[in-house]
Amino acid sequence: MENEEKITLPAPKTLPLGDEVKTFYSKDLVAIIVKVFGSPIRGTRSLFTEQSEKSFIQSLILVASVAVVSAVFVLLIIPSEIREYVSWITIAGKAVSFAVLYLLLVSGFSFGVKMLSGKAEFRSELFTGAVCGIPFVASVALIFLFSKIRMNDQILSDIMMRGYGSLISRGGILLLFLLYTHLLSFNILFQSQRASGTKDVAAWYLSPLGILLAYYITFKIIF
Repeated sequence: MENEEKITLPAPKTLPLGDEVKTFYSKDLVAIIVKVFGSPIRGTRSLFTEQSEKSFIQSLILVASVAVVSAVFVLLIIPSEIREYVSWITIAGKAVSFAVLYLLLVSGFSFGVKMLSGKAEFRSELFTGAVCGIPFVASVALIFLFSKIRMNDQILSDIMMRGYGSLISRGGILLLFLLYTHLLSFNILFQSQRASGTKDVAAWYLSPLGILLAYYITFKIIF
């Protein structure tokens, strides 16, 4: 299958930052989410083949949004017992740092791969990492829902008495949904690589590697 050429659309009329943010949340974000979930192949690839100059601003807004939303979910997930010993500022800071570093590492990995074909531009690759923030937030939201629906006050004692098998048995459905959100991340990076002309076989194997490596390095640095 032939790879599509990346098209840089003319820059739209520049708007004040406040208007850019309003436009992004009211229009652009919805369009991005619909393409990622509703058309994971053609739609996701079109996000990278039809970039405009405002993609960089969209990237910054999306990365910031992912960081804030992730921090809120993490604060809601952490049990109150832990929050008594660790301040909410520390928890929120860790969550924000984790999200931002992860997305930057995904962008950096994509940039490094595309350098080999001479079509790398970090401002554009930041958009790749930013879009990967959508399934990242979906993963955090799933963990939050699971913690409220399936967890209870006995979970720690269950783990102590019956081992982590108790947690795994409770979280089987969660693991399936998390697998799905991570497959979306793999696909986003895969379509980004294809849009730049990277061979399909190379993109197929490098995309999961990039996502998993970004998670690994982020865990090592933050924790």
